Amino acid sequence: MATTLLEAVTSWESSIKDLQVFVEQYNKFTTNLITPLRAQSNQPDIDGNTVESILERVNNQLAGLVHLEEKLKSIRVDLNRCRNVSKNLSPVSCIPPEVLTYIVSLVNEEEEAKHRQYKELQDIISYPPPTSSFTGVFTIEGVDAEDPEYKAYRSRIIRPRHFPMFFSH
Repeated sequence: MATTLLEAVTSWESSIKDLQVFVEQYNKFTTNLITPLRAQSNQPDIDGNTVESILERVNNQLAGLVHLEEKLKSIRVDLNRCRNVSKNLSPVSCIPPEVLTYIVSLVNEEEEAKHRQYKELQDIISYPPPTSSFTGVFTIEGVDAEDPEYKAYRSRIIRPRHFPMFFSH
């Protein structure tokens, strides 16, 4: 076991190199397995194994791979957490919590405003009654499409580049 931080990071870097070698070998062996499996029919080979019996063995090993992937992901998450508290690598960690809270509240207010605008829009947009010839076109009841006030509202609330299907005129 490493006793100093330098020894620990050196061992860790070495293990990454080993992992890269093992992953490359695994990839090579997997390719060597996949190629003949795709080419074979379900006829027994020289040893009496069928493609189905080999695939059963492969299937039994796949659960172990999922476990390894989850373990690697967990390790990566732990390392990211360590890195995220570094004031040099993650300058946002230098910002006082009160300021971060304020920034997040501003973003939240903006999202709530967008949500309110969306709800207002939902209130004035109605779907045509369902028919077999429904085209998915929205109608806006009681609104003159040429009214300048409506056009200003539409350009503010609904960006035509985001919702071109809403407007046919």
